[in-house]
Amino acid sequence: MKFKHLPACRNTRFWTLLGSGLCLLSLGCAPLDDVQVGAETPALGSRVIEPLTFNENAPRRSLMIETHEIRVMDKATDVFDAFPRPAKSFPILNPPDVLKGQVNVLGWETDRRAVGILHLSERMILLLEIWDGADQDSIDGIVSETSASLSRHSEKIERGDVTYWFWHGDEDRAMICAAPDDQGNIMVSRAFGRPAVMDVLRMNPADARADAADAFELLSATPE
Repeated sequence: MKFKHLPACRNTRFWTLLGSGLCLLSLGCAPLDDVQVGAETPALGSRVIEPLTFNENAPRRSLMIETHEIRVMDKATDVFDAFPRPAKSFPILNPPDVLKGQVNVLGWETDRRAVGILHLSERMILLLEIWDGADQDSIDGIVSETSASLSRHSEKIERGDVTYWFWHGDEDRAMICAAPDDQGNIMVSRAFGRPAVMDVLRMNPADARADAADAFELLSATPE
């Protein structure tokens, strides 16, 4: 994928793209606070993820992707097996900077498709997918596929050409974002993970509204 304002490093570009709620894309990313997973005494101004417990007997929603049933806190390698790595792809080796040293990652990217899985203690805590150059049929298909698994979306946020969909569960959250880049191409992103992790990455309705408004202003700005 070619993003005019993103760094060229293959190991960090994917997370740079997704690190601001997924929707500012190549328009630029807002800074995030420092994050400490399970820290007992957080630094002033930091955003903290509480220790992620896992109850084997707790009900978990399933996201069906083609023939694969994916649930948050599934074994990360099992989830990764649902996304065979294409021959001409690059591995995603590092997590986003705000979680570096605290979680692990599996993933790959090509020019038009990318998949990243954050995992902790070998359990998936966040699945991220992106599609570059999507058309309306593709967007409708991704939203329909998600709704078929998780029921009708809980919330929809629209501002200009930017649209978010959210599905809220007790132990998980799904989010889809469709937005244009500065070249007019539509990019679609889907996230499915633990709400605490998604909050740190601004993948929640409050931050979506703010990011969509920022994107609208950037796209609407008249060049001097």
